[in-house]
Amino acid sequence: MTSRRASELILAADFSGSGTFSAVGVVREPSFALSVAVKDLLAHREDPELKPVVVHVLATRVAGVCSIACPSIWRALTDCMAARLAFEWKITIPAIGSVCALFLVTRLEKAGQPDLFNLALQLASRPSFDAAQPQAVAPPRRFGIF
Repeated sequence: MTSRRASELILAADFSGSGTFSAVGVVREPSFALSVAVKDLLAHREDPELKPVVVHVLATRVAGVCSIACPSIWRALTDCMAARLAFEWKITIPAIGSVCALFLVTRLEKAGQPDLFNLALQLASRPSFDAAQPQAVAPPRRFGIF
């Protein structure tokens, strides 16, 4: 089982327009602006007045070094960028929730390592936010006689 750092964001996109999201990759090193926006979301996600603003700000700052799931996704992203096509994306922040909106791929270039890429998305619609559901944890079992 692989574990993800809290700073890693999971990317998925609906390339077909059918509502089915395909795994795109993981943002391994978010940009500074994206990291700050995630911290702001953590701080203000319970505030009904600030939450929409913070979600919008986060959606305008999706950028960083990411790993792409497979070569076919890489080709789809480069084609989308060349054609300036906007697709619905889901950016999942583990244990916090998901931001969904239409985005354009504005930067996709190789980073320092062969399997890493600099990716930037430009917001093209109003974002929505779905909070992660808290998972119930069973209390630990006690063994032995007390």
